[in-house]
Amino acid sequence: MTYYISILILSIVGAVNASYLYWQYRQKIKNQRPMTCLFGQDCEAVVGSQWGKTLGVKNEIVGTLFYLALISLSAWQLSGSDFPKIPEAVLFIAIIAAIASSYLLVIQFSVLKNFCSWCIFSAVINYLILFTSIFLFVK
Repeated sequence: MTYYISILILSIVGAVNASYLYWQYRQKIKNQRPMTCLFGQDCEAVVGSQWGKTLGVKNEIVGTLFYLALISLSAWQLSGSDFPKIPEAVLFIAIIAAIASSYLLVIQFSVLKNFCSWCIFSAVINYLILFTSIFLFVK
């Protein structure tokens, strides 16, 4: 149960991070308000690039949906659900997110030669979720 609590907390933090990044991007588009990075480079260049979307959907929205799925699965498990496939679903989603994060980090540093601190924070959260979800299978 402790692992699901950790995944739940990390997913809530991730959802807030992704939603905030999307809100910042929308403010930039609608009101010409500059985006802020926690440190370093230019979040606008990364989020607004051609790699800022997956199948036409902003990566921040995809990320928020990913975190909401993990929040739902973790809450379902913590509520006492006896559905046996929740650990596999959590691990599968975490693997996909970690792969996507790795790909996008490579794009940031090698192609764009720019980085977004919010995106790096999201990748760290995704790696922590993956690491934690692996422990669901350690007995």
